Amino acid sequence: MKTGTDDQSFWVGFTGKVSQIADVHQHGLRDRPSLRAKAVSYPKRELLGATMADRDRLLDTLYEHLASA
Repeated sequence: MKTGTDDQSFWVGFTGKVSQIADVHQHGLRDRPSLRAKAVSYPKRELLGATMADRDRLLDTLYEHLASA
């Protein structure tokens, strides 16, 4: 995993081959499991899914934390 920041945001993500594998599983794409294998369709399996309610709750918690600091 890799992290990054700029003056307005931050991110956490995968890099390299792991990023490609994560993308295939996140979106349910096709990929070859090895160089000599035929392409396989993978079902969509979200690695991290968040609803709008999850997002709102997380932001509320962050704002409360920042306000108490």
